[in-house]
Amino acid sequence: MDWSGKRGQWFGDSISEQDGKPYSDTGEIAIGYQTLVKRALGFSHLENLAISGRPVANGSANGSGTVSTVLEEYIPSDLVVIAGGTNDYRLDRKIGKIRKESFDEDTFIGAFQTAIEHIKKTNPNQVIVLMAPLQRDKDGYNCQNPNLIGNYLRDYVRAILEIGNYYDLPVWNGYEKSGVNEANVGQFTYDGLHLNNKGYERACASLIVFLERINCGVLGNQ
Repeated sequence: MDWSGKRGQWFGDSISEQDGKPYSDTGEIAIGYQTLVKRALGFSHLENLAISGRPVANGSANGSGTVSTVLEEYIPSDLVVIAGGTNDYRLDRKIGKIRKESFDEDTFIGAFQTAIEHIKKTNPNQVIVLMAPLQRDKDGYNCQNPNLIGNYLRDYVRAILEIGNYYDLPVWNGYEKSGVNEANVGQFTYDGLHLNNKGYERACASLIVFLERINCGVLGNQ
């Protein structure tokens, strides 16, 4: 089995949404995650359901979170990707704790659990991949500074890894594995956060290998 001819859904924020759209500053078309993954692995379709500005959790100043998109738009497919964390950090969403029930969608972990539980209830065999946020340095929000409630970006990364371990789901750790970090963020993003085409190529070099390993049955947090 390989990914050739398979279909998937991709949930996330602006970094995932940008694929196939023009950059506002140059007009160049973004060749983002979905296009590069499709080219490399042979997917027939990766539906891009990412929405700019959305954290994973509900209740922020930006309104609904990615959890709401999953609840509204998920349909069974060969692969579901849920990416997020950088906006939860920027918008001061509480991280919360893993629970067995009564999930709080206004917290980061609770929102992830709500989304995952909904997917698994609909299709227990659904392949789900979680994506942790990349390093950033924009508007004073970076890897060194906490947000207004005292959480660092890496705290949201740790939470995603914890969720992956709890549900036995693979997590692509973009914070450590993307090759984009505070030292080179000026080269691979256009504003310290959003990837340019060189940035997507760099990050996808790791992501594509990760997805290949999942399809070979080698799971785990990478």
